[in-house]
Amino acid sequence: MRSPAAFRVATPTIVNTATRMEQAGLVTRRPDPEDARLVRLHLTPRGQAVAEPVRAARAALERHATATLTPAEREHLRTALTKIIAQLHDGSA
Repeated sequence: MRSPAAFRVATPTIVNTATRMEQAGLVTRRPDPEDARLVRLHLTPRGQAVAEPVRAARAALERHATATLTPAEREHLRTALTKIIAQLHDGSA
């Protein structure tokens, strides 16, 4: 499992999101059996049921947003956005 830093998201953001997901019945929290400082999130049956429709909706949105781009333009966009995100997160901004 990656740390919040690996996702470039602040810990309070993760905690708040997990709380909302738990309240919606999408995840449960369980203590880590090997490290009492950690809490693991597990998808509930409801969370598992919505995971694939969410993935499909995100993929459909991406296809729609990039429908007029050629494959080369899509790759260029992906590369450029990756560089922009890295620049914003490198600590110099």
